[in-house]
Amino acid sequence: MAIRRINSFFSKHHRIFFGVLAIFVVVMFVFYFSSGSIFDITFSGSQKTGLKVFGKDISANELQEQAQCSLIELSLMIGPQAFNQGYFDQITRMAPKYLGLLAIAEERGIECSPEEVDNALIAMFSMDGKYSADLFNQFCGMLNSYGMTAETLREAVRRQIIINKLNQERYLAVDLSYTENLAQNFSKYLNSGCQVTAIKFPASSYLDKVTVTDAELESYYNANPSQFLIPPDYSATLAVIKFDDPQVVKDASKQAEDEAKLKEYFENNIFRYGKVNEDGSMEDVDFEKVRSQVIADFMENAKRNAAIAKANNFAVQIYEQLASGTPSLGKFTQAAEQHQLPLVTTSVFQPQSASIGLSDGTQIAGRQLASILSGAPSSIPLSEIYVGDNAVYIGYVTLEKPEAVKDFALVKDEIVKLLTEQKALQLARQTALNAMLQADTAAAGDNKAKFEQLSKTEGVVVESLPVMNINQQLKNAESVLLLQAAMTLTIDELSQVINVADGAVIVRLDARPEVAADQAVDAAKAEQTYLNNRFMASEVEQDLYISENILTSPEFMEQFQ
Repeated sequence: MAIRRINSFFSKHHRIFFGVLAIFVVVMFVFYFSSGSIFDITFSGSQKTGLKVFGKDISANELQEQAQCSLIELSLMIGPQAFNQGYFDQITRMAPKYLGLLAIAEERGIECSPEEVDNALIAMFSMDGKYSADLFNQFCGMLNSYGMTAETLREAVRRQIIINKLNQERYLAVDLSYTENLAQNFSKYLNSGCQVTAIKFPASSYLDKVTVTDAELESYYNANPSQFLIPPDYSATLAVIKFDDPQVVKDASKQAEDEAKLKEYFENNIFRYGKVNEDGSMEDVDFEKVRSQVIADFMENAKRNAAIAKANNFAVQIYEQLASGTPSLGKFTQAAEQHQLPLVTTSVFQPQSASIGLSDGTQIAGRQLASILSGAPSSIPLSEIYVGDNAVYIGYVTLEKPEAVKDFALVKDEIVKLLTEQKALQLARQTALNAMLQADTAAAGDNKAKFEQLSKTEGVVVESLPVMNINQQLKNAESVLLLQAAMTLTIDELSQVINVADGAVIVRLDARPEVAADQAVDAAKAEQTYLNNRFMASEVEQDLYISENILTSPEFMEQFQ
């Protein structure tokens, strides 16, 4: 319930902290995080990782701290399942870039005060505008079960605020260091495509090479109960405020008698009654000629608003009555009768029900009502108001059957499939890594010999394909990854192993076609393109700058098994 309340708050108030988490969401999308269990990798003390950031050795502790911070950021976004679905492996691979961003921020003097962290936490763990220590403590309790503390949470927030400030600084900067060479290179980056040979290690090729033990199945089942939940069953008694209720119509009609309100509605919705000219302007509309239509539209809107107002008034009063003493359905029905509100009951439903049947024979489609009703607190099981097509509803919710975990026997086949796919994916990626290391050892400095060696690797598929340019808006993350890798290569050079959704890929750059004549740009146009896309241009430069100043050794990559 605590995480549901946190997530509910996030959905309503996402603008408060979206900037803090936006970059992390992009990383999630691009890398297609794979399934698994947390902490597949273990580090020890100050052990060296083979990782350098701007010439500074990074210890295992520093790497794990950054990975933990990133996991916390993800758990704030999607809930505790972030700790149970194998994100740690991918997050750790991305840790060098985050450490690079933090190093750049430190060099530029970008800081985050304890007060800023406090304010961010207050925003994250508030309900109805008030800070909730219970929500904060419940979240920290979840972190404690994974060996983390409130201080780890504060550090995660501090780091992401700093990275957010760095990106805001890049975005808002007007005086970017512009040179003609930078602009031309950026234009080529936007428009150039690549012809590559992709050496693929698909996970599907390794499915029959891995096995899953009964002990592994039971361990996964016991560690991930949230993945195998049977949703609870609910029913509800709904008080109904119809749009054509006599009192609602009377209130709406009274408003329609106000000439000033009618004309204000007309002005605010003039697009409904006039025509837009070719130059984008509105043609003149005579109010008197469309008065009847305006009144009809105004009445529909006014009835809806009057019904909502009546429902809100009832909600406030019934909440106070239910809060005094023990809540009961009897109190709810009695209050509805006193307010002369008709009652209907629902069929049994679940939180994700596509529709709910009502006792008056109607069906309410959509999951929003089911979500609102199932989200009612257990202490006072009164729902928020729900605005339907013809009425407003507020319900007293009854839990018919609590949430439960499916029996192991019912989900065993599902877990076998899941773990087999995970192991096959890990084996495919490890095979690609081993093949690359062997090729590097056997043919150091000879790209053609390396490629020949890789082509003989068991289970490798080789195919030639074009990679579209960024301006053509690549359709999938794999193409983005291939293009990004290919753009850094010289002809015949091979990339390092690229992890993709269904395995791993190594690409060789065969050709980089010249920019087409209709895409070529002169210096003035190149400069304008660069400045119009200053955020993207700056990000490209920054990514290249970071990549040139971060080194990872084979030993570091070998830790991901």
